[in-house]
Formats: sequence, structure tokens, C-alpha cells
Amino acid sequence: MNNHDNYTTIEVASQDHHMRQADRLQRILNSLKPVYGFEQYLPSSFEWIWMDFPDPDRIILNHLEVLGIQQLENRLVWIPPDKFMKIEFLSNGGFAKVYKGITKRHVFAMKELKRSMVPELALNIFLRSERVGVVAVYGLTIHPDTREYLMVMAYGKGTVDSTRHYRH
Repeated sequence: MNNHDNYTTIEVASQDHHMRQADRLQRILNSLKPVYGFEQYLPSSFEWIWMDFPDPDRIILNHLEVLGIQQLENRLVWIPPDKFMKIEFLSNGGFAKVYKGITKRHVFAMKELKRSMVPELALNIFLRSERVGVVAVYGLTIHPDTREYLMVMAYGKGTVDSTRHYRH
């Protein structure tokens, strides 16, 4: 086997992994029940996020299109990076960096959203729609320095802060 054959084998394996991931994402997205407005989908405990971070220009849709998950438009909010007074690095998680974000009225956990993690985001939304207990992902933002997407999530003091002690 020469170097060209090795390269071809690696390339095929990489494409196969990408296809499996894309298929998994599509299956999750297809499993979501259609919604025609957030009020039909979100439990009343989530309405505050839409009221605190309105998006009349549907900016979230542009970002979801970049990620290939525009079907989640009515399930996530866009929180502009300038709404965060402070973004504090907490830890390098198993797959991504974890931050604590503070807005005028809220504290959020934020997890870097790498392209390979998009199915995780879609799965979280699906599980939430099925009323399965998962850490709520409210929306997306962009880290003002790294320009990486961040999932904006419920902040649980005992969960996020404790990662510092176990990771270092």
C-alpha cells in the first residue's frame, strides 16, 4: 500500500464519518414536531427568554442557516454578544470550552459549539420538546473574541462551577 492509498483510505473514512453525522442530524431534525410560534412549543417557564431577547429581524435564522439547522428557528433565541456584560472562561470541557455569561438580568452557562456538536444541539432541542429533563439550551451567541458560536444554556451553580475543581 503506497501513500496515495493511505490518503484515500483516510479520506473515505472521514467522508463516511461526516455522512453518518449528517444522517444522524437529519434524523433528529425530522423527529421534531412542527411549530408555528414559540408560544406553542415553549413551556411557560421559557417565555422570559423571548421577552428579554426579542429578535424581530430574525437574526437567529442567519446563524442557524450557517450551521445547517434552520429548522430550529422557533426553538432558540439569538442573544447578541454585546448583551453580555461579562464572559468568563470556566473550563475546557470534554469536547469544548465552557464559559459563564452575565447579562444585565441573567447568568448563563455557555458552551462552545463546534460544527461537530451541531447534532448535540439538535438532540437537546428534541429531548426538550419531548419533556425529557436536559439542561435547557435557550439560544446562541458568538464569543466576541474567538468568534466561535456558543450555546447559551441554563446555569446551574452546582454543575458548571464544579467543573473547575474536577478539570484542574
